[in-house]
Amino acid sequence: MGNRYSAPRARVAESLEEPRPGAVKLALVLIALFVLVACYQQIMDFSDVNNGEMSGLAWLVDWLWVVAIAVTGFLIAKSRRWARWVLLFFALRELYHLGDAMLFLSMFEDGDAREFFGTRSLVMLPLASLFSVGATILVFGPGRGWFEPRG
Repeated sequence: MGNRYSAPRARVAESLEEPRPGAVKLALVLIALFVLVACYQQIMDFSDVNNGEMSGLAWLVDWLWVVAIAVTGFLIAKSRRWARWVLLFFALRELYHLGDAMLFLSMFEDGDAREFFGTRSLVMLPLASLFSVGATILVFGPGRGWFEPRG
């Protein structure tokens, strides 16, 4: 027989937090890919800074955007409701940049854009938009219940 003055041995719940749904997990993977594409674009833009085609301040500000995207991903992982709206803003910003780039590329003849920019750049161009829009759809669509207030 044990000590009658010891604490009760009742089973305590591990955590009151709901497990992260699959849609949110997939959205976090897409946000991570979005950050990687943004980092890749920043690394490629460094040569433009060295050539004087882009200002160093603009390049640093773009790095702040990359950090803001990563922080937004961490806040979404912590189930912060307002971080979804920040992600929506980033997705709209990426769609604007994609539209602007596509409008610029439409000025070239068929093969000239590929020759001027390179195939890798043209393939990477829509990826940031795809990843950000996909993540936004997942956190506002199937994953939205995880962000609702619990009480």
